[in-house]
Amino acid sequence: MEKPIEKIKQLQEDADKKRKDLMIECDMLQGEINRMMVTNDHEDLLTMFAYAHHRLDKIYWQNKKRINLKNLQESEDGNDNQHN
Repeated sequence: MEKPIEKIKQLQEDADKKRKDLMIECDMLQGEINRMMVTNDHEDLLTMFAYAHHRLDKIYWQNKKRINLKNLQESEDGNDNQHN
């Protein structure tokens, strides 16, 4: 059975790897916003809006996981300090 601290370390490694992907999503979102500002086509505007919405959703959920992981780590740190 995996110990909680090992699980936290694995989750942290996964989060670090996903952080790069998250930064790419942010760059892509900025590009979609920029394109929305210059397009003169309703269909293109709607498409960029949909893509931007999708990217914002991904950014939100990734950061929610990051916060949950941070809270889990802090909880584990508190438990470790109580045992010392």
